[in-house]
Amino acid sequence: MLDFGLTTEAFLRQHFERAPLLRRAALQSPAFSWRDLDELLHHIEPTEAGFQLFRNGLVAQAQYTLESATMGLHRRRLHKRRFWAQLHSGASVVLNRLEHQSSTMQRLCSDVARFCSLPTSGNAYLSIGGAGTFGRHWDTHDVFAVQLIGSKRWRVFEPTYALPLADQTSQRSPLPCPAQPLLDVTLQAGDLLYLPRGWWHEVLPGDEPSFHLSIGSYAPTVQDYIVWASQQLLPGLVDARRSLLPAAGGGNVAASLQALLSQATKPEWLARFHAERGERETRSAGFDTELFLARDAASRLHPSTRIALVAGLCATGDQLELVGNGSKLRIDGIARAIVMLLSSRSPSSLQELAEQLPQVPSGALRSVLLELATHELVLIDRH
Repeated sequence: MLDFGLTTEAFLRQHFERAPLLRRAALQSPAFSWRDLDELLHHIEPTEAGFQLFRNGLVAQAQYTLESATMGLHRRRLHKRRFWAQLHSGASVVLNRLEHQSSTMQRLCSDVARFCSLPTSGNAYLSIGGAGTFGRHWDTHDVFAVQLIGSKRWRVFEPTYALPLADQTSQRSPLPCPAQPLLDVTLQAGDLLYLPRGWWHEVLPGDEPSFHLSIGSYAPTVQDYIVWASQQLLPGLVDARRSLLPAAGGGNVAASLQALLSQATKPEWLARFHAERGERETRSAGFDTELFLARDAASRLHPSTRIALVAGLCATGDQLELVGNGSKLRIDGIARAIVMLLSSRSPSSLQELAEQLPQVPSGALRSVLLELATHELVLIDRH
């Protein structure tokens, strides 16, 4: 759905944790309409976990919702007159973790996840006028903002604290936001803006209704790895298990840190860390019930069918595993050839894969792709 305008390698080299990226018309086709938004507002119960209103702070639910009961089922719903009034007075709606509520939002989040090889989540923002939701602030995760309906102005300022961790929020910053923005742009429907974590920004709605999706990507940090490696290694070292008394010297500490350094810098330990994270992460491959219930599923994969990798690769020696969505699958033969292609060209069409693997029979190629898809390790997109 998204055209980032550059390869993943170029993005990581030029922009990731370094500089914003503005991509006009990144959305390749109209992806979301007011009718789609109406469906979401009908479907999502306005509870604080997933549905919030902000205007000079969090708006109390009682000001725009009411309790209802239908056939004994109690549910909170929007009080439409109060809800529209809040929006017209400058309030913003925040819909959290929208990838769990909308297949379109899930696909957008998955596009970003595949592009940067990181887990993602998406919050959406609906507004008309007003001063924006959170004022000038930075996020502690990278952001890919996709404008879906209307327009919105983004003012982006250089960071004053590089690469903040989750608890290092802008509210605690000893330095104020710079006075002059580095970037001042208005996103139109279809545009994409990437911001590294720690970059100050403010988002200003215009006079017309606006709806955008903010996709957060979450990379493990060096600190995360060192903590994990310490938990794996230090309990097995007698020096690390010794009591640390006030009068004790630092010999045991130095020995423990040296042992940690010698192990944690080995490639196999880094591979194990990423493999364990990959097993826990979920990257939805969506549903295609018609395809997977069909007896002739392989024949329904047309040349234009898009194939994308949704799992991570873990190499140990000559062995190669796909890890993700609770699955760990050792791959070889045709599957290995497919995955190696997709790791550098994802997504690809079925025709492109067939052209790159002329030695693989068409039926075998389709069968292996379907098998990988049932493990939720690749995405098959026929739409």
